[in-house]
Amino acid sequence: TWHLATTIDQSIDGWNVTVNPVMRFFASVFAKKRFLARAWPSGIQMPKGMQHAFLPPPTPDDEGVKALRTAIDRLTSTDTRHASPLLGEMSVEQYDRFHRNHAAMHLSHLVPNEHSGNDQAPAG
Repeated sequence: TWHLATTIDQSIDGWNVTVNPVMRFFASVFAKKRFLARAWPSGIQMPKGMQHAFLPPPTPDDEGVKALRTAIDRLTSTDTRHASPLLGEMSVEQYDRFHRNHAAMHLSHLVPNEHSGNDQAPAG
């Protein structure tokens, strides 16, 4: 959750990473549509030059969830977006899709447990 919050915050505030221009060109031309079109498959490797900015420090779950909720509130209350260091310029709608697909990949691994407060079986 901290990783997702940091990504959202940096898309609003400006990025603290840079990407090799050649990598940025190829990602913006060949990967951008895929990242925006659907949920990402697990196993995508973050470029090494970006890991320092996005791999979370040890963070208690409640702090990560709080940071993510705050970041989502910010995202929904402003249209400010900075160009992605990897994918380049994106509209607010494209960034919203990017963040949803990014979150879907990471959060798809969560499994409710006895502490989740969800006592009901899923509808279906």
